[in-house]
Amino acid sequence: GIIKVAGDCEVERAELNGAFTIDGLLNADQVEIILHGKSSVKEIGGEVITVKRNRHPILHLDKLIKPLSKELQADIIEGDIVKLEYTKANVVRGKTVEIGPGCEVEFVEYSSDLNISEKAVVKKSEKF
Repeated sequence: GIIKVAGDCEVERAELNGAFTIDGLLNADQVEIILHGKSSVKEIGGEVITVKRNRHPILHLDKLIKPLSKELQADIIEGDIVKLEYTKANVVRGKTVEIGPGCEVEFVEYSSDLNISEKAVVKKSEKF
């Protein structure tokens, strides 16, 4: 589905399957996002954060029509375990961070493990 939140969204578990815009913070213990369209959020905070693309595109229209592109735009993503695909972010912080295909991240801070896909771009990373 589609959702637009003008402020913050705080829940125990967030399962977003579709496209969304959240102008503030998305905060949940577990965040699972399956992208079906262009989505944006100012910040995501949680223990386990997973962002992936819908694996079953409709006639591959997302390649032809840019607004249908399945990607997430975020300023800050912070969690204990962070696994991202097709995400553009300024800052990603976590204990264990996996930057998957289609990601573009300005800065990654991690305390334990960092894995970066060959199909991702990370401009700077730092272990803390």
